[in-house]
Amino acid sequence: MRILVGFKTKVEEDFSGLEFSLINENKGDFTGVANAVGVNNVNGNANGVYNAVVGNGVGGNANGVYNAVGANDVRGNANGVYSAVGLNAVEGNANGVYSAGGVNLIFEKLRGLSIATINYTKKLRGVQIGVLNICGEDSKGVQIGVINYR
Repeated sequence: MRILVGFKTKVEEDFSGLEFSLINENKGDFTGVANAVGVNNVNGNANGVYNAVVGNGVGGNANGVYNAVGANDVRGNANGVYSAVGLNAVEGNANGVYSAGGVNLIFEKLRGLSIATINYTKKLRGVQIGVLNICGEDSKGVQIGVINYR
C-alpha cells in the first residue's frame, strides 16, 4: 500500500493506497481512500472511499462511498453510497443510495434510493424522494414528492 501526501498528487498508473492533498489526480484505476480539499479525479475505474470539498470525478466505473460538498460525477456505472450537497451525476447505471441537497441525475437505470430536491433517472427500479421526481415510462418504482413525473 502506498501513501501520497502533498499539495497535488498525480499518479500516471494504477494506484492502490491513500491520498491526501488539495488535488488528487489519477490517470489509471484507483483503489483506496482519497481525501481532497479540492478535487479527487480518476480517469479509470475507482474503488474505495472518496471525500472532497469541491468534488469527485471518475472517468470509468465507481464503487464505494463518495462524499462531496460540490459534486460527484461518474462517467460509467456507479455502485455504493453517494452524498453531495450539490449534485450526484451518473452517466451509466446506478445501484445504491444517492443523496443530494440539490440534484441526483442518473442517466440510465437506478436500482436503489435517490433522495434530493430534484431526482431524474431514465429507468427507476427503486425509490425517488424529493420535491421533483422524474423517471421514464418503463419504470417500476415508487416516487414520493410534490411533483412526480413518469
